[in-house]
Amino acid sequence: MAEILRVESARHLDGSSWELGKEILVDGEWKEITKIQDMTAEFHDSVDRQYDVYVGDKLVKSLVNMPVVITYK
Repeated sequence: MAEILRVESARHLDGSSWELGKEILVDGEWKEITKIQDMTAEFHDSVDRQYDVYVGDKLVKSLVNMPVVITYK
């Protein structure tokens, strides 16, 4: 599977995005996003789309069933 470089909200006028190397505020400090992981789960009758954003080993954001635009490396 290709590495995810960027996840961008596709909601109208939201403008939120998460990108490898981008600094975000975590626990009062600016830290760099180190990993974006596709955690999509497929079930018999549905699919739950989930993308997790990490700083180091710490999960800082989960985007669940949110319309997004994905950019792969």
